[in-house]
Amino acid sequence: MPPMRRIDIAIEGLIFAAEPADPPRPAPTDAQVAETEQTLGAKLPPSFLEYMQRCGLYALPDWTTFWVGGHELLFSNIVEANESARADEDAPLPEFFVAFQDNGEGDLYCFDTRLPDSHGEYPVILFDTTRSTEANLKDPSPVAKTFADWLCEEVQQWG
Repeated sequence: MPPMRRIDIAIEGLIFAAEPADPPRPAPTDAQVAETEQTLGAKLPPSFLEYMQRCGLYALPDWTTFWVGGHELLFSNIVEANESARADEDAPLPEFFVAFQDNGEGDLYCFDTRLPDSHGEYPVILFDTTRSTEANLKDPSPVAKTFADWLCEEVQQWG
């Protein structure tokens, strides 16, 4: 039996520690993913896509992950969340950062799409919205090597 992948470990932990998502989020279609990637100007990492395929029924308390889908997602639509963050007057999110979650205090967990690994995964950084864009770029706040690593750490905090 092959060893478990990091994303499988993270998803199993999430399911164990999670509450029912309210409302549940449907897995995005291939067309929605393609449109989102085109609009954001970057491919989404495979582990994040797998997470959205498998975890729409689960959420950790006080957790808002931006999702691929239609306008019915409102504030949690990944395209709308990124467009809003990129339009911020005080600290606009650079185009090469793709926000996938709000930390609950207004800061954003983002994929740094400048640095893909050989599997199409990106490092995760925390974009501190109380700091200028220049300060975030000069002294970034790395959080995890990949989305799967970030998810495992988040789940461990709640487990």
